[in-house]
Amino acid sequence: MRKLNLALIVLVVLALASSSVLAQEVTDGGESRQLKIAAWMFAAGAASDDASTCWALNRYRDHIWEANPLIKGLDQQPVLLTTVSVAADVAGAWAWTHFVGRKHRRIAIVGFYAMAGVRTWLAIKNTRNIRSAARMPTLPPPGTFVLRVP
Repeated sequence: MRKLNLALIVLVVLALASSSVLAQEVTDGGESRQLKIAAWMFAAGAASDDASTCWALNRYRDHIWEANPLIKGLDQQPVLLTTVSVAADVAGAWAWTHFVGRKHRRIAIVGFYAMAGVRTWLAIKNTRNIRSAARMPTLPPPGTFVLRVP
């Protein structure tokens, strides 16, 4: 539980640090407001995915593992995995806003909504995996023998 609280604190701190991405002021007749809303939608989807991943890896290590090849090696350290994922989200949102959002606002808005949808879908998938893992019996450690007596 302590690791989960630490992960949530890290999520909040990184979300506040990313507020500079969402606070860019541009006078363009409302498109900057739409870009901010789209960025917040992405942040909400990413936070739900990261939180559900951390929860699943903390609770059901025997049944659930990370499938992303970039962070797959961090399965046994859910807090570090979540921290890396959130840092990548913040960096990606900043880069997307900085390089695409300045000149092509509508493309940036669509991109943020698309990524919000993907991350929300991943959070829903995580939740379904958690439900199915909760119904499974706990596996014994590797190398142990289990005798079942009828």
